[in-house]
Amino acid sequence: MNPDEPEEWKAEIQSHREQKIETFQSQTDSPLSESARNSFSEIDFFPIDASFRLGGRLELFAEPTNATLEATQGPPISFEQVGQVGVELAGELSVLSVYRAPGVDALLLPFRDPTNGSSTWAHGRYLNIPAPDPKATDKSTPVDTVVDFNVGYHPLCVYDDTVRSAKAPTDNEFDVPIQAGERL
Repeated sequence: MNPDEPEEWKAEIQSHREQKIETFQSQTDSPLSESARNSFSEIDFFPIDASFRLGGRLELFAEPTNATLEATQGPPISFEQVGQVGVELAGELSVLSVYRAPGVDALLLPFRDPTNGSSTWAHGRYLNIPAPDPKATDKSTPVDTVVDFNVGYHPLCVYDDTVRSAKAPTDNEFDVPIQAGERL
């Protein structure tokens, strides 16, 4: 997504949203159980807002650590804590933990904010950050990344109560409401 082309960027966000809804409704590709898919109608989103598309600094740890996040049901869910990302929102710098699920390439930034429990899921939302190319990146050097909350999403358990999802950790919390991405 090219931030220098706002109309192109907005169209890509809109397309991403439409594709997700189509996937959820699909008879063959939906990650939802049959009963959840049959009752699914749509996903609600905040309006696309360029002020929630931020530049961040991603620092990967030389050695990831094992981490567990509280789950919606059952035992905690295992992840690797692979680093941290720093972003400035409303004049405040936040440094948040970044995780990777086993077998998944994208980095996961679970986050909480004051919209939780009212216009978004009570236990936070997720945002995927592309993993830097390990061959092109020295892990000891932070890299620039885009943190676009317009593609922030709810975990599957919000749409399918048979799914077990990780809750965003309480230390990955913003003081500013993030009115971007998926909402209830």
